[in-house]
Amino acid sequence: MNNYHEGQQPALENNWVAYSIFCNDASKVILNSLLAKFREFLAPLLCGYIWHRDPFTLSVAPASAPSENSDGIPIHLHGKTEFGDNINDEWFIVYLLRELTTAFTDIWVSVVDNDDQFLLIEAADALPRWLTADVAKNRVFLHQGHLHIIPIPQNPRELGIFPPSYVSLQQAQNLLLNHGQLTKASADIQSLISKRLNVFPEDAKKAIHYAKCYIPKRAAAALEVEPQLISAVVAALCERDPVDMKAASKMLQFQPKTRIMHRVKMSRSLYAQLYQEKFQGGKLFGQRPPPASPEFKYHDLGTKLSVGLEILITYGDHMEDTNTPSAQGPEWNKFLESLRQKNYFKENIEGSAEYKSLMKEAERYFLDFASGLQSTPVENVSFLKKWGVRLNQVLQSSQHEAVALPFKQVQDDDDTWMDMMMSDLDGLIQARYGNLLQEGHNAQAAEALQGLVSSLGNFVTTESTHEGAEFDKTGVDELDALDGSDTDSEEDMDDGAVNFDMGNFMNLIQAFQAEVENQNDKEDIKENVKKVESDEQKAHNEEPSVEDYGTMMDEELRDSVLPKSFAAPDENEKEAEEVQPVDMDFNLVKNALQSFSSQNGAAGPISNILGSLGLDIPANEDES
Repeated sequence: MNNYHEGQQPALENNWVAYSIFCNDASKVILNSLLAKFREFLAPLLCGYIWHRDPFTLSVAPASAPSENSDGIPIHLHGKTEFGDNINDEWFIVYLLRELTTAFTDIWVSVVDNDDQFLLIEAADALPRWLTADVAKNRVFLHQGHLHIIPIPQNPRELGIFPPSYVSLQQAQNLLLNHGQLTKASADIQSLISKRLNVFPEDAKKAIHYAKCYIPKRAAAALEVEPQLISAVVAALCERDPVDMKAASKMLQFQPKTRIMHRVKMSRSLYAQLYQEKFQGGKLFGQRPPPASPEFKYHDLGTKLSVGLEILITYGDHMEDTNTPSAQGPEWNKFLESLRQKNYFKENIEGSAEYKSLMKEAERYFLDFASGLQSTPVENVSFLKKWGVRLNQVLQSSQHEAVALPFKQVQDDDDTWMDMMMSDLDGLIQARYGNLLQEGHNAQAAEALQGLVSSLGNFVTTESTHEGAEFDKTGVDELDALDGSDTDSEEDMDDGAVNFDMGNFMNLIQAFQAEVENQNDKEDIKENVKKVESDEQKAHNEEPSVEDYGTMMDEELRDSVLPKSFAAPDENEKEAEEVQPVDMDFNLVKNALQSFSSQNGAAGPISNILGSLGLDIPANEDES
């Protein structure tokens, strides 16, 4: 793994993404100034966004000295985010990093996850053959809005430009700054990465979901002050164990009797996870409406959130510092002014409900960016412990009190996006892999049909003996290759060894003798046949020719059902007066497939023939 905090990032059970931002002549002062600019630049994109687990954050990472296994790492900005089951958070982070490199052209970014170079995995179909995991370290960067891959030298001239083996960070910096056009990845690679990123920021906006829930007033207030708490609340509920349930059994902090109807903000992924979680609650929550009732969902979601909060707060009971940072000071004023210049508050009047909501989101974003509420590798603190402490801070310092609203005044979002039909899934797969699947399917189908026609044709023209038909499997190897089978053994592929089998040799001698005897018998038979044919020739001369018989047969069959049993070259054309020629290959395949389909998966003539020919037809899933 390409790890810029070696020895400081313990392995995590969850999915994570780590990112490092480098710049020329970096120092702590320069990086802190750059960090403030990043915060202002990303604010319109990040304010109000709900992460599945950890938020995107950056902090100054000190330089590391050279060692036996590393050439040293300069001071830089670093961040690490656990994104759990929501991979869209990971790609949203990549989008943010790309936008930073577009706006700040003198920086370059390295980003990896628990699968290492996942950007290369995404662009695997277009990668050069030399680019493997062994040589990718310090060669893959985001710079000036593009993916850059430092190549290996392909000719003597490039030997003086690109390192043939290991690339140090200093060498990478020089190449990106001085030879950026040479290191920019190909258009095909750029296209694959851009296709994944260009759905943002629209997809980030669509990811927010508001749900109506019956939750205690204290819970509603905490989630209003710190909406990102919802990620830890859902995790606490879904990852609960008997110890957690025992601690939450009395519901002392979030008492069910104080429940109100409230509108809770979360992400779609968290809502789906919460909605699908099976949880009955307890006697403290009283009798819930029946499942068929429209209000059942609101009671069910509220019960789950209440228990999740009760579990989460137990993780933050023992904390050393409960002081909550506040948004104030020169940096906050400067940040707030930058938001006004970017029309963050839109046309909302100061003091209005929408203005206050946007202000709260801005404050939360500013404090998250400043305080480092993140999965820092230095502090080995669990996800639930960290957010349990934050929940305690909110409850002890906030004077905010949630207001109960009438049921009809609380609006929630439609959740039919969770209902996915098979056609919807097919559409997603087609949109993601459509061209590749279609091209591969067309080529494979064409080869398979051609092989079917060829094999059946060979079967029909094969001379059989008293022991049965001898199948010629020439060309079947190509069809076997389509489904991954291998008919050649290692011994057949070994041309280097010469083996002599005495038994086979004697069989060949005996077969040769039998052939000589048969040849003599055939010559006697031919003489008798010629004599018979010469006697019958005179009678045949007075009878109609073969062509005459053919014409007469066509006339008789023209008005019968036999011509209709064959598919005409063009079914849209009207039948001509004469019987039209037919495509025998097409009719052969059509009739063979119909026969196979009529077997309904059981054994039958056509499946036995095709099996002997080495052909395997999959089940027909399209009833049309």
